[in-house]
Amino acid sequence: MDRINIYITRDLRQQIKLRAAQAKKPEAEVIRSLLETAVAGDPPARPRLADLAKLGITGGPPDLASNIDEYLYKND
Repeated sequence: MDRINIYITRDLRQQIKLRAAQAKKPEAEVIRSLLETAVAGDPPARPRLADLAKLGITGGPPDLASNIDEYLYKND
């Protein structure tokens, strides 16, 4: 597991403390569970070609134009 530090509002901290107490679980476990739920419900946005063009990258594979979808939407 990785450790991170974040800043949250006092109200949010109280809500997390309350959930943890009700569930009889550590606050960290409650936070991880809430984050996992939020991330699972919000899939990452696919890049748009216009956004990629703003990066100013030149060159690339010789078959890029004919296989653009393969390169943009590969499932790694």
